[in-house]
Amino acid sequence: MVALGDMLTMRRMVAVCSAVCGGVDMATALHTVLLSRFMPVLTKKTLCATLNDLGVIERKKQEDIAITSTPDTLTIGSVTIPKLKGDPELVPSTLFYENKNQARTLEELARSLEGGCRHLLLVGNQGVGKNKLVDRLLNLLEAEREYLQLHRDSTVQSITVQPTLSGGRVEYMDSALVSAVRHGRVLVVDEADKAPTNVTSVLRTLLDTGSMWLPDGRKIVPASKSSTASDSEIACHPDFRVIFLANRPGFPFLGNDFYAVMGDLLSCHAVDNPDPASELALLTQYGPSVSEELLLKLIAAFSELRSMSDAGTFLYPYSTRELVNIVKHLEAYPEDGITAALSNVLDFEQQDGDLWDTIITVLHRHGIPFGATPIASVARRFPLKRPVMVGKLRIQESESFSTKVSNGSFRKRGPFFLPHYKSEVDVSHERAKEFYECVNARQLPTPQKNTTYTHLIAGGSDGTLHAISTSPHVLYTLHDDVTEVSCVDLSPALGFRPQISAAACGHVVIVSDKSTASLLQIDTQKRTIERLDLNRIPIFQTKNKSPSYSVKQGRRGQCWIYDDNVLIRYNIAENKTALCELPFSVSDVIQTHVNPDSDDILLRSVEGSWYLGSLAGKRFTCTPLHSDVKITGAWATDAAAGDKSDVPYSSDVIQSEMGVLLADKCVGSLANGSDVKLRDLHTGITCTEKGLLNKGLLIVPVKGIPDVFQKDSPSDKHTNGYLAVVDTVRYTISFVPLRRPKNSSRSDDPENLMLTLKSPKQISSLSTDGILQEWELSDESLAVSYETWQSMVGDPPAQLNIERYSGMDVSQPKHGKIDPDNVPHVGGNTWAGGTGGRDTAGLGGKGGPYRLDAGHNVHQLSDEEKSAVPEEVQRAARDMGRKAFEKRLQEIKMSEYDAERYQSFVSSVSKQITALKQLAAGLEAKRGDRTWLKNQTDGELDDSKLVEGLTGDRNVFKRRGTAQQKGVAMSKPKHLTLLADVSGSMYRFNGLDQRLQRELELVAMVMEGLQGSEERVRYDIIGHSGENPHIPFVEREAPPNNEKKRLEVLEEMHAHSQFCWTGDHTVTALKQAIAHAASVEADERIVIAFSDANLKRYFIRPTSIASAMTKDPNVSVFVIFIGSLGDEALQLRKELPAGKTFVTMDTKEMPTIMQQIFTSTIIQ
Repeated sequence: MVALGDMLTMRRMVAVCSAVCGGVDMATALHTVLLSRFMPVLTKKTLCATLNDLGVIERKKQEDIAITSTPDTLTIGSVTIPKLKGDPELVPSTLFYENKNQARTLEELARSLEGGCRHLLLVGNQGVGKNKLVDRLLNLLEAEREYLQLHRDSTVQSITVQPTLSGGRVEYMDSALVSAVRHGRVLVVDEADKAPTNVTSVLRTLLDTGSMWLPDGRKIVPASKSSTASDSEIACHPDFRVIFLANRPGFPFLGNDFYAVMGDLLSCHAVDNPDPASELALLTQYGPSVSEELLLKLIAAFSELRSMSDAGTFLYPYSTRELVNIVKHLEAYPEDGITAALSNVLDFEQQDGDLWDTIITVLHRHGIPFGATPIASVARRFPLKRPVMVGKLRIQESESFSTKVSNGSFRKRGPFFLPHYKSEVDVSHERAKEFYECVNARQLPTPQKNTTYTHLIAGGSDGTLHAISTSPHVLYTLHDDVTEVSCVDLSPALGFRPQISAAACGHVVIVSDKSTASLLQIDTQKRTIERLDLNRIPIFQTKNKSPSYSVKQGRRGQCWIYDDNVLIRYNIAENKTALCELPFSVSDVIQTHVNPDSDDILLRSVEGSWYLGSLAGKRFTCTPLHSDVKITGAWATDAAAGDKSDVPYSSDVIQSEMGVLLADKCVGSLANGSDVKLRDLHTGITCTEKGLLNKGLLIVPVKGIPDVFQKDSPSDKHTNGYLAVVDTVRYTISFVPLRRPKNSSRSDDPENLMLTLKSPKQISSLSTDGILQEWELSDESLAVSYETWQSMVGDPPAQLNIERYSGMDVSQPKHGKIDPDNVPHVGGNTWAGGTGGRDTAGLGGKGGPYRLDAGHNVHQLSDEEKSAVPEEVQRAARDMGRKAFEKRLQEIKMSEYDAERYQSFVSSVSKQITALKQLAAGLEAKRGDRTWLKNQTDGELDDSKLVEGLTGDRNVFKRRGTAQQKGVAMSKPKHLTLLADVSGSMYRFNGLDQRLQRELELVAMVMEGLQGSEERVRYDIIGHSGENPHIPFVEREAPPNNEKKRLEVLEEMHAHSQFCWTGDHTVTALKQAIAHAASVEADERIVIAFSDANLKRYFIRPTSIASAMTKDPNVSVFVIFIGSLGDEALQLRKELPAGKTFVTMDTKEMPTIMQQIFTSTIIQ
């Protein structure tokens, strides 16, 4: 708060008041003037929290900004300003595509000019369009522009005098700065943050007082004080304005904090990347022929990369400029595909393997097929024998009967609100790597190990899906292309062991629980539940029993509800019921789309008999069916999605003792009184009733493939089963592999797979362990999608080497020779660290004892050639690799058990370790300004060396520089003290929330992540408990340099927590750690204290901790609460210094917290 108070100078307060008077809300004005967008995260959080506590809320504008112009004025949104009408030759002209976000920024700039602000500052990342915005504004204003670009070697002379060659002589002319001052033009100063501070101070004087001395003795003076008769004075024109363009301070742009030096003299504006809608409008104009689907994927992927940069887990904030370059490439060379276009922008990042993997993961997560092979891997279509008639299906008209239909509605009780929450789901775009039938896969939440999904229901044509799980009983709702799932807890409304059936219409779900005779209507948008009551219906009253409903999906927003011999059609949206009583008990209802104008259904009785039912008006007609073949099941086109235009086929499929039978025009023919021919499809598969029929395709999950099709059907180790797809029109069958995600730990029986029709073109499947997949299975749909996918991937290269064949035999495994020059070696069997070779340790080859990465590109032998290595050679290689592993353990005196124990800590934070390594690599020391380096052989002539120059000395030049350049090792590393809580409560409550395990993982993360970064960061680890406030675990000068030593640190911490006395020395330990850090010579000193917030028990007041944290201004102190009883940690955070306290129950958040801590201590 002190830092924020220092930033609110009187000038900035005046700027805030001026903006509020101009119609801007207070919060927006403060955020704009203080440039909160580029504050360190902790400082920004403190500002936002303070404004929220004061009720100062930012209002976002959503309306479009119109730009209109007259000969004399320019109107942008609600702001009108006069034009300057300058010389057209000096007015900038640029290609600019209008979009909502940048139009809003132009309005803010115009409002500043209207309010009397003469000079502007635009701060933003590289490539967000700062130059484009300024040139567009000056073009609209018809203002003359002068351009000046600064850099680290800029001097006062270089920005005021411009040398030119005229007639063989060097003449010094006025620079852009002096010309703008003299003629009243707008001076655009680009890269202002790169200027040395002595240049910045001169520019500040010019803007503040209107005066400035020039190196040739002339002086710029305000127009009111100039003497027209004096040649030594240059009058500052009243129309002179300056617009500064600067990058945000710090990494990765490595500029000075220009805002801190000059910001109070300028009207400041943060320029960010356009919002997704504006970015789409912009990119569409750069690439009109690039598909909108691909543009949206690119925007989403780059938005995530920028968010990761803001959070500190990614280094470079990719901007709109990179996206524009990608789209321009795709527009000009569409045959190149997305891989080539992205490579032009991203290839530099391949130097960092972890960073490159992160980029590819993000691109694939958003469905961008970067690096994909442009070949389809769809399942082969096997021809079936021509169907042979095996019997007929007939109606028994003589036994047909009709019953009265009672129309009414449900009496509802409620609504009642149910517990609800939202959860993120990981979406895997399966076509990001290769094209096959699966479109994407999502892992739905599994709160418990025994969580089992039992139902999947399509909500309708809007793409909504509902899923129901047990343990716990939760209703999950997903919308199309959304990574967030809405969760409603059904447990309060269900019985102890519910027996559930369900149907849906849009966002409304009907759930029946037979165990409690409950019929529930759940609105997933409102998170409410209503009980549907039928107890007053005479049918149930005469039976003297509670109804036990089953629910089946209907069509057009309807569902079928049946119990014993009672059948109800329920219109969900209108709450209308049509009820009839049948002479038999119903066990299943099959809806069909074949006759969309009537409710024709197939009914199966509990005895196994089949009936054709038709509901028309106030009568329900039911006709028995007779078949020459025993029918065990039936499929009709799924009724949940689409209307009559979606179903061009009229063939249904019958399941019988003989297998899958085709029933031509089944329901339609039966309704017209005609017999139906039953024809055997000869599929050879055993079907379950969980199949689905859609547009002539029968989709059935199966365990295995008939032997006749086994050889030519794709599968791999992740294949858990197949979808048997029977084309009832073309008479073909294919077996689409059910590939489970690689990180899936449970194995599911494919015959338990649930299927539903999400849309007329896409099938959704759900396994019992929550893997939701979407499929395209029809040839027509696949052809269209593959054409779109291939246009993204591009044509395959003329020569694509996926595998290589060495043609050489293996002999005896060995380590190989070490190449001192580390030259890449491909093939052969001499050098260690080679690729694609044999016998030696390396990568991609065969017959070697173990993997050895020397940092070169990998040439991969084919799996077939690798598998052909003789068994005795493979055994010798395995033995040698095992001995090498045991030798490594002996070197660090680590047993196999120790190795497994250490990996249990490290494996869960492996990604966080990588992120911390990247963070440590990006840290740099605080440094002074660049100075003049004299006695140089090039640069500017040093006036003090003229005599030496005349005598022949070459070292008579000077240039700007510093002895300590960016990117080299720091003279003093940063010091980090990790203060770990190893008190008894950590061990005591570890079983409750894993707090001790989490702390040990965090310590392992720090030790692994900072390994090798000793020149940048040195650390020590100190513990405190009820016994001792200062327990050294790691000394600054002797960090553990192998896994064994790091494990010993973790084991010692664990043992101390287990056996120490009760008590708490948190405050004393914090004071001693701060005093210890203050005594260390370091570039910066940081203390991070871990605590479980168990302070009330020992009567420790938050004010005592706060006092200790702020005692020494040379040490930055932070507290991270990693455990809490109730909300004690959250309450403590409110009472401790703002921005210095964190609460985390997830180790994944730690790299982000560390980034925020380092950023807040470096940029201040």
